[in-house]
Amino acid sequence: MVAGVAIYKSATENVISGSAQAVDQVRNWVYDQYPDAQLEGLSLEVGLHSLLMESVVKNMTMYLEKVDFKDLSVPLLSGVDAQIIEKAEDVKHHVINHLNNPSVWTQVMARLADCDVLVEVGPGTKLSEMAKKLYPEKSIIAINKRSDIDVLKKIVEPTTHTTPTEE
Repeated sequence: MVAGVAIYKSATENVISGSAQAVDQVRNWVYDQYPDAQLEGLSLEVGLHSLLMESVVKNMTMYLEKVDFKDLSVPLLSGVDAQIIEKAEDVKHHVINHLNNPSVWTQVMARLADCDVLVEVGPGTKLSEMAKKLYPEKSIIAINKRSDIDVLKKIVEPTTHTTPTEE
């Protein structure tokens, strides 16, 4: 049985991922310790950001050894440690770590405070929607289809490129 924090969403809200039995045990413990706690079940199709992904990590690591990564022309902000990734050697490491380590959403959002435009590259729009709640004044777009790129171009053409500040 395995369960652990998959996403640190805020000081009072986190996502737990793991086997059903282990998650039930965590739920029971939380209710025992915090009777007024509000818990909500999520329908997650995969165990991302958890130790359930260990076998995937093993296979992905072997596969990625064959991939030639290049330095990134657009910085990537790691969801695992909120660090900016630009170097090829860091990309592989962070791709692997993202599978079986928790996402630190609050730290990621803090790193984006100085940016004017936020881009989520698919699939889905969940992260963009969450970011819009925190930063309603920012231009935020999710790229899920080719036409989204045209919308993004219209947003960024009049602005200058800003990278999250290094800490």
